[in-house]
Amino acid sequence: MQLTPSSNPCDIAFLFTGQGSQRVGMGRGLYEAAPVFRDNVDRCAELFREHLDIDIRAAMWLDDGASEEETKQAQARLGETWLTQPTLFTIEYSLARWLASESVVPSAMIGHSVGELSAAASAEMMSLEDSVRLVAIRAAAMFAAEPGALIAVIAPDDVIASLLTDDIELAVLNAPGSVAIGGPFEACDTLTRSLEEQGITHRRLRTSHAFHTASMEGAAAEVAEAARSIPLSAPKIPVISNVTGTWFSAEDVADPLYWAKQIRQPVRFAAGLDLLVTDDPCAFLELGPAATLVGLVTQHPRQTEIHQARSTLPPRTGQWDDTEYANASVAWIKESPTSPPPD
Repeated sequence: MQLTPSSNPCDIAFLFTGQGSQRVGMGRGLYEAAPVFRDNVDRCAELFREHLDIDIRAAMWLDDGASEEETKQAQARLGETWLTQPTLFTIEYSLARWLASESVVPSAMIGHSVGELSAAASAEMMSLEDSVRLVAIRAAAMFAAEPGALIAVIAPDDVIASLLTDDIELAVLNAPGSVAIGGPFEACDTLTRSLEEQGITHRRLRTSHAFHTASMEGAAAEVAEAARSIPLSAPKIPVISNVTGTWFSAEDVADPLYWAKQIRQPVRFAAGLDLLVTDDPCAFLELGPAATLVGLVTQHPRQTEIHQARSTLPPRTGQWDDTEYANASVAWIKESPTSPPPD
């Protein structure tokens, strides 16, 4: 697929962050300084209030002077899936709208798990109201599922295949030889001991459930029922599917079970990224509170100097000013996207 308008020096791809990147304070500085971002956060917050009966702004941001213990408790609560996904969606969608107001429009978009909902809403595949409802239902259903764990593993494909059992499934394919596998806690504990004994690089992920595995089947059924009543449209900006690892097709848009599959099946992010890291120059901008997906771009086997990547918001709270960092990201993507981004 040819993406680049003739007037642009390169493609621009938006990357929408997935779960695990959430942090207390994310986006607060930009909220206070950028009216378009603030207006969209407020709109999302009011829509989510109808489904969650809370103000998600109060969950994301604490009052000045909050103690270390209060911040720790707020971070733990923000890690609960029913709240994590709505807050991430709000930040990501609002960033997309703010960037549009700054004349930064992507050639393509890809999200990671819940980030795909942010991409779909930003590409106007569904209305904001319907997107919020679907995210709220998805988040609650996944939170209510049987708890489990995900483990990031770096190993050759044949080794990864040997780790899979009836209880341990492939959940995420981030890059060649870099995946997340998971299942029930007991099975993951056993797997962790085996990985340690074999000297296989691994890390327990900051999630409460084994997303994209069999434990999500009940949640997938709930989402399928909700999605049946939501009108879907072809994306106004090309979007890459996590389910297929390729461009959203007319069949995907028309499939009432698509968003159920998106919960249950593995996230094929690596295949999607392959479509963007090509022989043509592309600048990647991550929309979310971290630089997780930026790392996947910079580590891609075909990444060269023609593929540059940066996060929109600072990857950690307190290290940079939100607004200064975001404005620097905009200046880079508009003025010199084929050059390395600023530090």
